[in-house]
Amino acid sequence: MADLLKNGKSFDGIFASSDILAIGALKALQQHGLQVPDNVQIIGFDNVTFSQYSYPALTTIHQSTDQLGEKAAERLIQSMQENHLDSNGRIVVPVHLVERETTQAWRV
Repeated sequence: MADLLKNGKSFDGIFASSDILAIGALKALQQHGLQVPDNVQIIGFDNVTFSQYSYPALTTIHQSTDQLGEKAAERLIQSMQENHLDSNGRIVVPVHLVERETTQAWRV
């Protein structure tokens, strides 16, 4: 993030692959005098507990890690019983947006 800002890259939003990366981006933006969400909006992914305590509080995507673990365990047990591992199979777990203060949607 710091390199993008130093190189004068222009953007109005960031979607980070984890909340910790999103909070790092938030800090870098603040250090460069940019206002979140007024100048740049940020969304993280994983809804870790501390994301609600950043300033401003981080908008994030929540995915149930419990449900993901259960589905993965079921897939593993099934593979062991069938003595065959389906390496192309996907596990899909629903997600939902947790709107907080790093996006403008929460203001509406």
